[in-house]
Amino acid sequence: MFIVFEGSDNAGKTTQIKRLHKHLTNLGIKAISTAEPGGTQIGQNLRQIMFTQPLEPITELLLMSAARAEHVKHIINPALKEGAVVLCDRFTDSTHVYQGDIKQVPKSYIQQIERMIQPPKPDYVVLFTHHYGQSKDDLLGKVDQSKVVKSFLARVKDNWLLAPEGSVDFTSKWLLQTVMSKIPVPKNLSQV
Repeated sequence: MFIVFEGSDNAGKTTQIKRLHKHLTNLGIKAISTAEPGGTQIGQNLRQIMFTQPLEPITELLLMSAARAEHVKHIINPALKEGAVVLCDRFTDSTHVYQGDIKQVPKSYIQQIERMIQPPKPDYVVLFTHHYGQSKDDLLGKVDQSKVVKSFLARVKDNWLLAPEGSVDFTSKWLLQTVMSKIPVPKNLSQV
């Protein structure tokens, strides 16, 4: 099962992925957590460039896509093939929001690159619409997080789950119950 976590910066995605990953592995469920951009050494190297250099939007898209191609081929697809639950911090919808909607790269460019990479479709996308504190981009005036949230909300589909606003523990409990109701759990494990 492939579950992607999307939303604005500082919404709690990474924290919730870590908590969910720990719980699943403690239950004996094979799970990996990963993130974009990154996930592989090449992805980490490209991430370093993307977040430390001023880049043209199309350059950013191409670097992000190169990182994704490596990530899909070497991390995500093999884990899915082995039957693991893959928890991914950001994926293709972030590209459509940040590079497409926010930075105005033509959607046709993004779609063409996706056809080449052939990323797997998430089984579920957990969307975090709240915002805890300011991100580096907020402080630098680079990205208006309210526009990010609005753009993500416009992408909501049937397989999207909207994370509730609340404390970290409240959201963790909701996420755990929701995910455990969706993944096939071995019969010898008790439900949450």
